Amino acid sequence: AVQEDRLDSLKKLVEAEKLGDHAKKALASADQVMTQASEALDLARKHRDALDLAWRTGQAAVLARHLVDGGPCPVCGSEEHPHPAEDTDAIPADAEIEAAQTAFTNAEAAVERSRTARTLAATNVTTQTATFDALRSALGLADGDPLPAIKPATEAIAALRDQEKQATVAQKEMDAKRLQCATIDAAIADVARKL
Repeated sequence: AVQEDRLDSLKKLVEAEKLGDHAKKALASADQVMTQASEALDLARKHRDALDLAWRTGQAAVLARHLVDGGPCPVCGSEEHPHPAEDTDAIPADAEIEAAQTAFTNAEAAVERSRTARTLAATNVTTQTATFDALRSALGLADGDPLPAIKPATEAIAALRDQEKQATVAQKEMDAKRLQCATIDAAIADVARKL
């Protein structure tokens, strides 16, 4: 029973090691996803900001086309216009700006989801590591000690079970022989009484 308990503990330790490895891989994957999401957010921010700047620059150029020397500027009211805004390429459409803002908002949400997933993955690594360490400690293994091989323990348990089966068979045979002896003793006693 002691060896079976130790074997069970060893199996749990090996399983905890596997779960810990899986958790570490999941954390590495979550880190990668979070990095990609952050990069996508930066690109979405730059695109949105570039469109916003192009729109404002374009609006300034539209207003500057209608400036008249000596007439008030519709933005600042000045009657002097030493550096009016120049025409730019195309002014982005409102739909294009809205799409860029939506992409930015979606990218922010993706970063937040990836951050949450990364936090959960890191928590899982911590939990699995603690479980592994507790099982290792319960088995009396120090950090860095190699894990004992389970195969020899399994073979030892199997050998003990075989011995137990053989002993059970021998016990049954012995009980049958005792019964035969008791039957013979009873028959002898019966014959002896009749004599």
